[in-house]
Amino acid sequence: GCRLLKAKYKNVRFPSKMGDRFSSPNFKHAIGTIAYIYRGSSIDRYADENGETYICPNEYDIPSKELYDIPDSQLDLLFSKKIISTIVENKKNYKEAIELFTYHCWENKSNSKYIITTLTKGINDEEWNGLTPWFLVLSPLISLEDTFLDFRVNLVLEKILLSVQKYKKFPKYTKGIISNIFDLYHSIDHVQEWMDQNHERWEWIEQWLKNHDLHIKGFGVSLDNDDDDDD
Repeated sequence: GCRLLKAKYKNVRFPSKMGDRFSSPNFKHAIGTIAYIYRGSSIDRYADENGETYICPNEYDIPSKELYDIPDSQLDLLFSKKIISTIVENKKNYKEAIELFTYHCWENKSNSKYIITTLTKGINDEEWNGLTPWFLVLSPLISLEDTFLDFRVNLVLEKILLSVQKYKKFPKYTKGIISNIFDLYHSIDHVQEWMDQNHERWEWIEQWLKNHDLHIKGFGVSLDNDDDDDD
């Protein structure tokens, strides 16, 4: 029976949910399940005020009569820097990662600082051709319209501008960062407002673009010149 099946389907490659020797692991279903459980958990649902406990609303929670309990040890593992990097770099988990991180950061300054610091560290350490996944996950976090929106916008832009200035001698990396920064500028009003108000902190970018024969049209950036090579 097995030989007949192999003969019949010998030219067919069946996809593996978790990857195989031809492709990297796909954690989409696993991360999606974890995000669903976490958004229906009791984590960060409760707070104390004047000695009374109340439920904190979360824009991204999943209503449930019975909230899941997640041990702290498992939560620490889930949000370890290694796991976060693996999720982002896998490039197949954007939707699931965003669901997980937005819930974790909503109305939580400490969680927001940790996740953003981890993601911007990933951007800082990434190669020029691997920047996009980090920004795809980071962008929705900057857009969260809660109490800490301005805090997140300021933290993200400060850290990214530090990275691009530190590595500006590497043209491909710098072009990639600038392109993503201006994508944020055009798509997120609070980013545009911050950059307009803090122009002196990134005005060197305009001269850098001119020096490398790149152009700014208004605040849009055209990065079609690929002649520069990294040192």
